[in-house]
Amino acid sequence: MRRRPRLTRRHLVATAGAAALVAGCAPDRKTSNAPATTDKIKPGGKFTQTAKADPPGFDPSTRFVTTAQVLGYPLDRLLAWKTGPDVKYTDFVIEPSLADRWETPDAQTYTFHLRPGVRFANIAPVNGRELTPADVKWTLEFLSRTGAASGLKPAPAAAMLEGLEHVETPDASTAVVHFKEPFAPFVNTIALEYSGILPPEVAGLDGGYERHVIGTGPWQLDPASSQPGLRWVYKKNPTYFRQGLPYLDQITQLIIPDDATANAAFQTRQVDYLDYTGLTGDLVAQIKRSLPGAVVFSYLSTEGKHLYMNVSRPPLNDERVRRAFLLSIDRDAMIKALSGGKGEWAVAGGMPGLFTPDEVRQMLPVDPAQAKQLMSAAGYANGVDLTAMYPGQKYGQELVDQWQLIQAQVKKTGINLTLQNVDPTEESNRKRTGDFQLEITPKMLEGDLDETVYTVFYSKSAGNYGRINNAALDQLVLAQRHEPDLSKRRDIWRRLAQAVAEGAWSTALYYSTHYQLWQPYLRDYYPSLGHRGWPLTQSWLDA
Repeated sequence: MRRRPRLTRRHLVATAGAAALVAGCAPDRKTSNAPATTDKIKPGGKFTQTAKADPPGFDPSTRFVTTAQVLGYPLDRLLAWKTGPDVKYTDFVIEPSLADRWETPDAQTYTFHLRPGVRFANIAPVNGRELTPADVKWTLEFLSRTGAASGLKPAPAAAMLEGLEHVETPDASTAVVHFKEPFAPFVNTIALEYSGILPPEVAGLDGGYERHVIGTGPWQLDPASSQPGLRWVYKKNPTYFRQGLPYLDQITQLIIPDDATANAAFQTRQVDYLDYTGLTGDLVAQIKRSLPGAVVFSYLSTEGKHLYMNVSRPPLNDERVRRAFLLSIDRDAMIKALSGGKGEWAVAGGMPGLFTPDEVRQMLPVDPAQAKQLMSAAGYANGVDLTAMYPGQKYGQELVDQWQLIQAQVKKTGINLTLQNVDPTEESNRKRTGDFQLEITPKMLEGDLDETVYTVFYSKSAGNYGRINNAALDQLVLAQRHEPDLSKRRDIWRRLAQAVAEGAWSTALYYSTHYQLWQPYLRDYYPSLGHRGWPLTQSWLDA
C-alpha cells in the first residue's frame, strides 16, 4: 500500500492489511490505456454504457448493494477507494474525499474534518447549499436507522453500521462518529458508493430517496433526459468541488437486457464500455476479431458464487445430506468447463488470499464415495430429491451452466437435482421468505469481508437466506467486527470460514476470470476492486 501523510497509524495498518489480503488474487492491469499528460486531455464528450435493467431505486438504505453502481455518479463519500495508473486493481487504498482528513483515537471513535467549500448540486430543493457536518450526521443516522431516523422502517444498510451510538457536530467542519463497541469495518464501509452523503431535504420529497437522488458528486441525474426502460442520463455537475473535473459532460446508461444486443452495440461503437456477468473469454475473443482496437481488461473476480442451502427444512437440515452434496462438487471440472481453465477454488466466508490453495482443497474435499455413505447413513440410500432455483439470465448463462454441471455431478451420489427457472423478483422474494432449498448468488467482496460474513452467516441478519442459526458462527462474526487489529481479524476470518466448511452450512464455488472491454478512445479509465460502480471522474474521450 502507498502511505498517505494524512492517515493515522491505525488506518495505515488496517488499510495496508486489507490490501495485502487481496493483493495477488488477480493479474496486474495490462492495457494499452496509458495515462495521458494534462495538456492532451480533451474535456467534454458523452460516455455511453449498457445496463440490463433500470435501477431498482436510489435509496441506499434499502438497496445498499444494488444501488451502489449508479450512486457513485451523483454522490460523494467521506472517503473513497483510490484509483489510477499507479494503483493495481486489487489494491484497497483509501484516500480523502469529502473529508480531507480523519483520525481514530480509538476503535469506537472516528473524527472527520470536511473539505471546505463543497456544495451540493444546484438542484431544488437543495439549491447548491454548502455541505455541513449535519448532512454527515443525517446520512449515517438514516442508513443505520438511529437518531432522527430511528422511527423509519428497518433497512438492510443498518447492519453495516451496527452499534452506531451517536454523531457529534462540534463545529462547522467536523463530524465525530461514536460506536458502542469497537467497529473495525467502518472506514472501509463508508468508502463504498452506497455510503454517499445525502441531503436531508430530499427525504421530504414525494418518493424520497427511492425516486430522487441529489448530491455533491461529479454527475447528477437528469430526469428530463432519462426514460425508464430505455436510458438513464447523468450530466456534469458544474459546481463539483474538484476543480476542472469531471472531464466527461454526460454519462448515459442504455437499458439493453439482451447480451447479444449489447455486444453488437459495442462492436458498432454505439456504446463505449461493456461489462456484464457472462462476458466470457470466447465472447471477448469474438468481439476483438471484429473490433481489434478494443481494450480488454481481465481479472480474477472475488465473486465466489455463493451456494445458499436452506438448512431450516428437510432434508438440508441434516448435516449429512449437506455434506454429501458438497462432497460431490468438483470445482476443477467446473473451472475447466466454464472458466476456460482459469480460476481458483472459493471458500464460503473467505476471499482470495485468505487461505493457500492447498488449505482450500483440504477444507473442500471431493469424495463421491464418502458422499454415498453419508446419504445412506441419513436414510437416503435410494437417493433424495432436491430443487435448485435460479433467476433465468439475471446472472448470465454461466450460472445456468454451473447448475447443470452440479446437477450431473451430484447425480452420481444419488442426489436428484431439479432446476427451477423463476422470475428474478420471485427468486428474491423466495430467498427472503425461506421458500427454497438451493440457490446460487454471485457474492462479491464489498470493501470489507464483514459485509459477506455478517450478511450470510449471522443469525439475525436479513440476508441470512440459508436460515443458519449457530452460536459459534455468531460469536466469530461479532468478534471480527470488534477487533481493530487486522492480523487478529484475519485469524478470526480464517476460523469462521473453517467453521462454515466443517458444519457444511454453505459453500462457494470458484473465482473465475472476468472481463471488461472499452473503446480505445476512452482514456484514463482504471477499474478498481474497491468500486462497485465505474471510477470515471478523471476519464475522458479521445475522439
